[in-house]
Amino acid sequence: MQLLLDGFLKHTSRMLADMSKWAGFVMSADMDLDSVKRFDLISMGPKSVLSVLFAHSGLIKHAAFTLDHPADKSSVRALSVRLNRRLKDLPIADLPQVIWKEFLAHERSKGLEDLLKKLVEYFKGLSKSDDALYLEGLSRIYSNLEDGNIEDFRNIARLLEEKDRFSGLLRERLRDCAIKTKALAAPQSSQGLLMRPGEKPVKHHIVDVTIGSENSIKEFKNFSLVSSSYCINDKAVGLVGILGYKRMEYPRMISLVDTVSSMMEDMLVDWEKIDFEE
Repeated sequence: MQLLLDGFLKHTSRMLADMSKWAGFVMSADMDLDSVKRFDLISMGPKSVLSVLFAHSGLIKHAAFTLDHPADKSSVRALSVRLNRRLKDLPIADLPQVIWKEFLAHERSKGLEDLLKKLVEYFKGLSKSDDALYLEGLSRIYSNLEDGNIEDFRNIARLLEEKDRFSGLLRERLRDCAIKTKALAAPQSSQGLLMRPGEKPVKHHIVDVTIGSENSIKEFKNFSLVSSSYCINDKAVGLVGILGYKRMEYPRMISLVDTVSSMMEDMLVDWEKIDFEE
């Protein structure tokens, strides 16, 4: 399932690049800012367990664990129910501490103790993992370089070598979008508005445009970024956008990014329903 989602995000960034004729990108939120929608443990044998985490962002993470001591299927299932009940809606960054204090400290089964220790270490690593950034179409920027403008070529090369800086810039934009989205959604929430059956929620994403020197990365002085968050339940969980020269056709780029962010939201909501209704 995670491979399918990764493929979808990569395809979306490529689609943005193809439609804009510039570079397209999609970035999902940091895992430590995400929270748990559902968590399952599936016994695959006496000493083998598969964990599946469904995050509110739509991301799905799974991992297989080999235990030193056996754990019977019914015990694993009972632990899964308890964990799912306690971990639901918690930030992923909080999971190691909660599992350690509230489950591992009181566990008497050697097999389940093995499993809980492995889950603690797994979630520690998961909350520190890098965000998923998919960047496609940089060749389109190469092909549109101004004649003799070697400096722009070097700047794009630096972008590839120092992807963390670009990711950092996008993370800042995503955080800003999250704050704006929350502010826009608040009035509707405070009024207690209810949706009719079949009615879709109002979308609150905002398209941001930064041109040239407005970007915090100096190498982008001749480039512009057009981006928008995509949301689930009024929470910004990722960013889509276009990177290109300042001379880009802004009205069309803004419309394209807005349309794709809406498409992302619709796809993830549908995906989420399939995952949880089956």
